[in-house]
Amino acid sequence: MKTPTTAKMAKKHQQWQMVIAGRDTDSKCAYSSALILLIVMVIIERDEENYKRFGSPIDERDLIYFLQKQITPNFTDFYGQEYCAAVSLNDGTILPCVVFRHKRKMIDLIYGELHKKRLSRGVTNDRPHDREFVQKNIIEHHLVAENIVRFNDEIIKVEKCKFAMPEEILKKINGEPAHFFLAKFKDGSYENFRIGEGPFYEVPIDKELEGITEVFNSTLMLQNGEIISIEKLADWKTHEADLKKIHCSKPYFACYVGHSDYNDLAENIENVKERWT
Repeated sequence: MKTPTTAKMAKKHQQWQMVIAGRDTDSKCAYSSALILLIVMVIIERDEENYKRFGSPIDERDLIYFLQKQITPNFTDFYGQEYCAAVSLNDGTILPCVVFRHKRKMIDLIYGELHKKRLSRGVTNDRPHDREFVQKNIIEHHLVAENIVRFNDEIIKVEKCKFAMPEEILKKINGEPAHFFLAKFKDGSYENFRIGEGPFYEVPIDKELEGITEVFNSTLMLQNGEIISIEKLADWKTHEADLKKIHCSKPYFACYVGHSDYNDLAENIENVKERWT
């Protein structure tokens, strides 16, 4: 899908955004099935006319509003609410796996780590680590732990992500004792997966991750259909040649949005909704 470039397309795009947001109540608006499909896939896209005048990307308040209307968020104890999506950048690059997280949550996490008392546990005593050493290591960890996409000047389109594992499935996945799981789909078929740190996974051919109905942890399937238990991480090597394909987690980028005045995305979204309605 190409970004509209003419004034006519830009005007039509504004109408599409109003339909997505539930704000267009004109019953005379009749769109083709192709347009309906576009509305389902594209959550929000940069307004071309506005971009030509001001050189601005997507408005962050619009993004937050559309995310909560079009994507079911995942909740993690560490990051709080997060939204999985695919995005297009202003240089034409497409990032299929991006997770939107709240800025305040990450600020609080880093601040908490910097001010936590760190101890070096010995046989006879607990000695505090050198503060400068600890803080530098924490900062370095957060600098390299995640890839960050700059929302304010790079993103021009946001779409649903087919690689995002549903939250109800993520909650069933357990990495102990081995980092593998077998997933059963609605059609009765099974697929092997290896657990990763993020919420994104490879999608088996002709399937959707939303079609997973059951998860069997530390379990894999052989090519002949036999199901085996994996007692420890290295056990898979014994059956490596006979295993059905293992689908791995996918790398992803993180984009932090929101405002430090709000505790998390849920609170930020409520504020945005109040301004829209």
